[in-house]
Amino acid sequence: MGKGCRVQYVLFLTIFNCMNDINVKMRIIGYYMSDDQFMRTEAVFPEKAEKLAELLRTTFDTILENRYVDDEMRAVFIGNTVFILKGENGKLYGYYPKYNVARLTNVRYVKPDVTPMPNSYKRWFYPGERFHLYNTQINKEDDED
Repeated sequence: MGKGCRVQYVLFLTIFNCMNDINVKMRIIGYYMSDDQFMRTEAVFPEKAEKLAELLRTTFDTILENRYVDDEMRAVFIGNTVFILKGENGKLYGYYPKYNVARLTNVRYVKPDVTPMPNSYKRWFYPGERFHLYNTQINKEDDED
C-alpha cells in the first residue's frame, strides 16, 4: 500500500469511527489537572464534538449531584481538569468541563501524566445519561441518585 493510500485509509477509518461517537458507551479512565490546564477544540468534527460536550455536561452534572462523591473528587470535577474517556469501541475521548469542550480526535493519553480515576468512577455510561455512583462503604449501587 502506497503512502497516499495509507493516508486515505487512516482518514477513512477516522471518519468511520467518529460517526457513532455520540452514542457510544464510555467510561472515565483518568484526568489531567493543573492550574494552566487547557484543551484545544475539536478541529475535524466540531459539530459532533459540541453535541458530545452537551451530553457529557449532563452526565457530569449528575456526578456532582450524587451524595457519594467525596470532597477530593468533587474538587477534581469542578477544577481545571481535562478528563480522558475510553469508549466501548476502544477509542479515546477528551472532555474539558470548565469550558464544555469535547474532543473526538487526537486525544492523548500519556500514562505518567494522567491521574487514574478511582474504580467507583470507572463505570460505563452513555453520554447524556445519569452517572450512578455507589456507596463504597457498603459496596452497593445507589439507584436513588
